[in-house]
Amino acid sequence: MFPAVAASGHQLRLPLQYDRYLPWSARSLGMGSAAVAGGGASALFGQPDRTGGLERWEAGVSSAALSAGRSHVSIESEASRAAPSAAAAAFRLGGHVLAFGCRRAVDVRISFPDVYAPLLSDHAALELDQAVLGWAYSTAGNASIGFSLGASRAGFDWRGPDRAYAAGEASGFGFSAGLTIPVTGEIKLSLAAAAKSELKGTADFLPDPAAGDLELSGAVPSRTAAAVEYRPETGLILVAEAAMSGWNTVTQGYEGRIDLHLGAEVQIIEALALRLGGFTMTSPLDEYERRLDATLRDGYFLTAGLGLSCKGFYLDLGGASSRPLSGGGQSQNRLAVSAGFGR
Repeated sequence: MFPAVAASGHQLRLPLQYDRYLPWSARSLGMGSAAVAGGGASALFGQPDRTGGLERWEAGVSSAALSAGRSHVSIESEASRAAPSAAAAAFRLGGHVLAFGCRRAVDVRISFPDVYAPLLSDHAALELDQAVLGWAYSTAGNASIGFSLGASRAGFDWRGPDRAYAAGEASGFGFSAGLTIPVTGEIKLSLAAAAKSELKGTADFLPDPAAGDLELSGAVPSRTAAAVEYRPETGLILVAEAAMSGWNTVTQGYEGRIDLHLGAEVQIIEALALRLGGFTMTSPLDEYERRLDATLRDGYFLTAGLGLSCKGFYLDLGGASSRPLSGGGQSQNRLAVSAGFGR
């Protein structure tokens, strides 16, 4: 992951990791981390056409946390947290909905073998921030379509055992789209796609400033998803989603992956909803690297959440853990809290 900089043509690839993205919605996390389960303004970060379901306007904020873990044979990740991790607002103009929001997608401190002395450890701080602007349109028949344009900024600060190595930023743009079509009064089909976002920038090579800047690069992978939402009766929602991520196009040694998400929401009383679900987090590492460390195998998560609402206010709590089902594989806990107000 971190070859000797002097031998790499003054290029540095950002170590964006598949398992370190912070949840953007407590409601989505509680329902199997399915993007289609997100609603209101925060849907902008998952499936942009779902913002079309709000009545007039809404604003909300979320905080999130991840437990420590590993995503590579040589990389240890500390626990991640961000408060807030996401904020979004949306408002309706006729059949159109405009939305905008900001998100801290990654905020992690990692350690790995020193590039010059492998028996020692280097440390790095990695952040990924995103600002998103979206549009959605919904019809009287509950079909919806939406698009979003986002700008991403990644910050990277790399320090060795006794000195700083590099610090810099990279930025880029991304695009996503979503479509939901009602099949019957109870069933909806949804499709979503997010294009790969290339990040480019520069970093100061601190051990030898005379060597010039490093070329800093990275990418947020593409994502394509298909989902079914089923409402058999009032107060009950069931969702199933399959999502494919293009990690093979952004990181050397990674493969593309497909993950499954299942979720349910039961309205216990008017102001209280219970959410349950599960999802997979398949490792994009190739089979050889997964054999080197059992903790790098696929993760299987159970999720749960609660939703409270009263007179336009809402408070959502969501959590997920892979510890009960993953055995010797990936072990991670995820938490998210979302709150907001809308009319």
